Amino acid sequence: MQIRIDQIREEGQELALEFEEPPAAFPVLSEMISREECNFLSPIKTALRAIRIDDMIAVTGHINTLVRLPCGRCLEEY
Repeated sequence: MQIRIDQIREEGQELALEFEEPPAAFPVLSEMISREECNFLSPIKTALRAIRIDDMIAVTGHINTLVRLPCGRCLEEY
């Protein structure tokens, strides 16, 4: 997942991005899967808005997925 800030040239210009990636595409999540710390039930869905404000880029959005984790106390999955 990358945001190309050169696509937001003017102040106030907005860039909207939506994409879906498998959890294995993210190194930290891939490591969690390999250590069997969790089980992802759906891809990572992302909807972002990036806007230029002076010399900064403000990013807002949502990231969603479904994950199954073991309880830290009884190891039952939830």
